[in-house]
Amino acid sequence: MAITTTGDLSFANVNVDQLISAFNPCILEFSTSISGAVRAAVEVYPKGGVAGSSQNITPNSTGSFYFDFSGILRNLLSESDNYLEPQYSFPDNTTITNSLFSDDTIASGVEWGVNIYDVNNNVIDSFSSSGYYFMKASTQVGNSPVMNLQSAAVGSGIAYFNSLNLSDEGVIAYKGFPIDIQFDSLNSFGMDVYVQNLRFSRIGYASNENNRMFRQCLIDSNGVELTGISLNGSNQLDIEVFGGGNRTVSSKIDYRTPSNPECSKYFRFTNINGGQSFFLFENAYQTEVSRKNLDNINRRFNSLETASSRTISTGNTTRYSLICHHQATNQIDNDYLQAMVLSPIIELWLGGNKWQRVNLINSDADLDSQTNNKNYSFSFDLGIKYNQSI
Repeated sequence: MAITTTGDLSFANVNVDQLISAFNPCILEFSTSISGAVRAAVEVYPKGGVAGSSQNITPNSTGSFYFDFSGILRNLLSESDNYLEPQYSFPDNTTITNSLFSDDTIASGVEWGVNIYDVNNNVIDSFSSSGYYFMKASTQVGNSPVMNLQSAAVGSGIAYFNSLNLSDEGVIAYKGFPIDIQFDSLNSFGMDVYVQNLRFSRIGYASNENNRMFRQCLIDSNGVELTGISLNGSNQLDIEVFGGGNRTVSSKIDYRTPSNPECSKYFRFTNINGGQSFFLFENAYQTEVSRKNLDNINRRFNSLETASSRTISTGNTTRYSLICHHQATNQIDNDYLQAMVLSPIIELWLGGNKWQRVNLINSDADLDSQTNNKNYSFSFDLGIKYNQSI
């Protein structure tokens, strides 16, 4: 009795500590050495949870079964089942030890089990997995050195790994606007954080597959900053994780002071490496409103002489669009804006801990230009407001 897995998600290619890019095709191929298999029942459930309903699949002509995780991941990662807007609370940086914390929303672990049946509905083979760990990313694990380094288990001997930032040029931080950076702790039991070689925080953590992703808050929702990030405008941030061999995340902080923050629009978006990036459109946006009338109904009138219309509207809807512009003059701005074009999840900051999910419906940018001087124009759909109606 033996079930064999093949393909990108085979046990030979993916171990329990490895990250899988969830926005790529995630198809599990498996087969059994026992003859007579006519169907397989697959159960998938969150790590540490309880198995629920199963999905039946049939083998192809060679006896192999194919199970696509996409349907499970679509709701798990995009939070499409949430009625309310997904919100995210930044920690209070006045207590410095709060600024470094684990977050189980960047990646999600699932477990799965398989029962294979014969024509008489008898179980002839079965398997229960230790699970997979899916990340909100589109960088392909098998083809990306970045993801391979991030996927390494503690103790593998790798001395350096990357954060989930999208640009090698660093991280942009805007004075007064909340921001954090994200990284994989690799199940380390502790982390040291340095700004310009000054250690300001050390936290011991028994991280595991469910909370291995960490965030380092640079500026909280009240504008409280970590000491030192604005000293030179391009400070070195180092996060060292230890346990099974030390390794370090390093990134420069591109600190900026907006000239007119009250008239700016601030966005958070999921980048291709699975982290969240932040960008501010300063002093260059406009809001457009379009109205659509709902159905009309005939109304009564007493005299044709005084009646101006025989119909009355039952109500209307209004759609709001936000158009933002930016002229990029350096590589890091281009990295951010080009990544926003590809992002599956974009949120507009409404102040405090309130964010609104928006859709990028149009973009105008010369991505093929060889110069850093590029003009960008993005149109965001802010949704439809339903007004009073009959």
